[in-house]
Amino acid sequence: MNKRIITFLKALISISLVIFLLSNLDLNQLKNGLNTISIEYLLLTLLFLTLFYIVEAIKNKHLYLLKMSFNETLKTILITTFYNTILPGSHGGSLYKLQQFNKKNINNWKITINTFVIERAFGFYLLIILSNINIFFSNPNGKLRSVIFFETYKHTTIILFLTMTILMICLKKGIRLPKKLSKHSELFYRRKEIKLVKVLPLITIKHMLEVLSFITIAKGLQISLSASDSLLIISTIYISAFIPISIGGLGVREGIIVYLLTNLGFDVNASILCSFLWYVTILVFVSIGGCLNLFPDTQTNYEKLG
Repeated sequence: MNKRIITFLKALISISLVIFLLSNLDLNQLKNGLNTISIEYLLLTLLFLTLFYIVEAIKNKHLYLLKMSFNETLKTILITTFYNTILPGSHGGSLYKLQQFNKKNINNWKITINTFVIERAFGFYLLIILSNINIFFSNPNGKLRSVIFFETYKHTTIILFLTMTILMICLKKGIRLPKKLSKHSELFYRRKEIKLVKVLPLITIKHMLEVLSFITIAKGLQISLSASDSLLIISTIYISAFIPISIGGLGVREGIIVYLLTNLGFDVNASILCSFLWYVTILVFVSIGGCLNLFPDTQTNYEKLG
């Protein structure tokens, strides 16, 4: 199918979902909700998201063994967020980050791409582990009205956990076979200890900061969520991101938040407002990334990337 048609369909789905959600929002409830939320909650949410991006930058410095300064790395992460949000399919940010890391660090595309794949795999794997712990120890099913959703979520995360575990074992086994390694794989193997010892805790902290940011913005709207409830919502959003039916997840992300919050017994208007307010706080950092991208040394030529 033509890429333009696919992009048009994604935009149509995003716009349709946003319009549908906003059409169910009572204007009086919207005013009351905006008057209710305290500025302290918004600032605290922004603080957690700021720490989220700082930890993301530190994680990338350790994982890619970057020679870039911390400020340069953080700048790259923010611009990556900008491209991931505005470009269909969320691939633009990844291309930008890989180009910057490769150009200013090792100048070897094979190692850079290999590292990127491992980064995504470990990040998603750890989130699935946290989700399984959440299911079996926190029992979010006791609050959810939709038993069908919970059962689907539970079986999906278990299947993903088993699949990812097998892939990780195979990856580890492959890395530990020196005779079968290429020069590029051997170079990556020397990064292995840094990845395991320093990166995994950073990924855990990053996920927890994201959970805290959502809990905080919800609390400001009188929606009291536990860490278990918030982790359920965040992990569902990440899993749904594998279904590329919208632009930057817009509409789908908000729909998931509203569906789960209402299933947990919260008011639909507060749920809709919560989903869009959280997105607005994220857009603050997207805007910063967009402004940083205006500087000549960070502008990207996507024709060269292709």
